[in-house]
Amino acid sequence: MLTRTAEEKTESMEVSHPLVRVHPPTGDRALYLSSTRLDHIEGVDLAESDVLVDELFEHSIQDKFVYHHEWRVGDMLIWDNRCTMHHANGDYPRDESRLMHRIMIEGETPV
Repeated sequence: MLTRTAEEKTESMEVSHPLVRVHPPTGDRALYLSSTRLDHIEGVDLAESDVLVDELFEHSIQDKFVYHHEWRVGDMLIWDNRCTMHHANGDYPRDESRLMHRIMIEGETPV
């Protein structure tokens, strides 16, 4: 399991989130995981939590669950953070400029 650096932990406050979230429009359940933000599962022994988090993360990144976008000029991607894990792959030319905008829409408290 990837963990945050001491500096990252100092810069951000501790926040609890449900491990499984319900997507309000559909009622579907989705894992709410982050390889850099999830420290442990509350109420579970730390060693057991680490094993479970590793297993869940490995399960979630199987090829059958992963979409990899082949970027073309003019492309735009939109995803719903309530049910999608995302990660920048760095598979673009470093000498080319990229324009990115992040839009956050206020929503409901996770359940």
